[in-house]
Order: sequence, then C-alpha cells, then structure tokens
Amino acid sequence: MLVETSITRGFKAALLFDAGIFLSDLFCVTIVYFFAAEIMNSIVQNVYIGVFGGVAFIGFGVNYLIGRQNQSGRQLSANRMFRLLMSGFFINILNPSVFVFWLGTLAVAVSHFEFKGKEMLFYLGATLLTVVLIDVLKIYFACWLREFLNKRVIRLIYLCSGIVLIIFGIVVIISKIKGS
Repeated sequence: MLVETSITRGFKAALLFDAGIFLSDLFCVTIVYFFAAEIMNSIVQNVYIGVFGGVAFIGFGVNYLIGRQNQSGRQLSANRMFRLLMSGFFINILNPSVFVFWLGTLAVAVSHFEFKGKEMLFYLGATLLTVVLIDVLKIYFACWLREFLNKRVIRLIYLCSGIVLIIFGIVVIISKIKGS
C-alpha cells in the first residue's frame, strides 16, 4: 500500500500515509508493552474483530477498484491529508500480523537480550525508527519509479491492489469464522 501510494499520489502523500502507519505501530507497541498477554488473546481469538478487519479490507479494496483514479499532482487539502493519515493508521492497525510482529519483537527483547525498562524502550524505539527509515526509502524509490509509469500501468496497480485487499479481507473473514 505504501509503495502504491507513493507511485500514484507522490512523496508527500506517501509520507502522510506512512505517518499513519507509524502512529498505529506506536499504538501497537504501547499496547503490547503494557498488556501483551491479555490483549493478544482477546484480539487473536475474537471473531468479531477478525470479521470487522476483513470487512474493512474488502471496503478498502472496493474503493481501489471503483473509486480511485490517478491522483498524482492533486493538491493535498487538510481533509485529504487527514484521510491519508487515517488510512495508513487503520490499514496497519487492522492487520493482525502487526500485533504479532510487535509481540515477537518484544519477546525477542525479553527472552534473548533480557532487556527491561529503559533498555526495552530504547530497543523498541530503535526498531520503530528502523521501520520508518525503511518505509521512507521505499517511498523515495517508488516515487523515482513512477517517472517510468503511464496512466494505464497506474490503473493496473490500483486494480491489483484492490483485488489483493478484497481477497485478503475474504481470507481473514473465512479464517475467523472457521476458527471460531
């Protein structure tokens, strides 16, 4: 999603989208740090959360299929900026693997490195910073790549992104319903 946003909407829009991703990662890290065991059990086992996440991914996918056009060069109004930020936040937070990633990161820090307190916060902060820096590199190179793409290819990117999101949403819903 981040690369697609970079290609179709430009560097600034992708940074806003990534800021939303960062905020959701920060939210997830905070939750995992303070409530790891309790939160993970309720999120992983709750059918309604899984179905809601699947429906949200399907909604994003449908938006990509029917509501998107090449939006590069459009001015970023305050409303669009907020929507990009929130899209990044919710797409990331609705992905259950994000919580699993941060829980795994915390588990490695505790079990392997035996970090506690300030060491743990520094480790998690460094990990967050690394994720953001890699995202900015992806944004930069995707924007560079967009110079070589035409409207037809960009429309195909939207189509593929939409289909992938819809399929992912359906898989999440089916796996949650079957697992309950």
